[in-house]
Amino acid sequence: MPVFLTFLSDLGHEDAFLGLCRGVIARLAPEVRVLDVLHLVAARDIEHGAGVLASAVPYLPAPAVHLAVVDPFRSCPARGIAVRTADGSTFVAPDNGLTSQAWDTAGGAVSAYELDDPSLWLPDAARTFRARDVFAPVAARLAAGLPV
Repeated sequence: MPVFLTFLSDLGHEDAFLGLCRGVIARLAPEVRVLDVLHLVAARDIEHGAGVLASAVPYLPAPAVHLAVVDPFRSCPARGIAVRTADGSTFVAPDNGLTSQAWDTAGGAVSAYELDDPSLWLPDAARTFRARDVFAPVAARLAAGLPV
């Protein structure tokens, strides 16, 4: 059975940021299929991203790893979290409310943990590009079935 990683962000398409995140995922989990939900979420608009994700989840494979990154405070980012839901999916995102509506759509949160182990991140993770350095590697590891 294929493993799916869905990806929603406000990274846009006008630079390499999205491609870099997808590259990290492909290097760590080459067998994982990535489904792009939307990367044109209004910049730093958590409410917009949350609504899009919650409305998309019923049509996406389950269980899946859902990577969602919209963070209005890039210079002082929210802590990262991973939340497992009743349908067996895991949401990887900043702890800023972006995925909480989607958890409900996926049957409710069952467990959660903070992404505070630097050994799971890219080496020399930057404070300003956590989508690439923290969230993408953790989501890829989860989708590949690696321990986190």
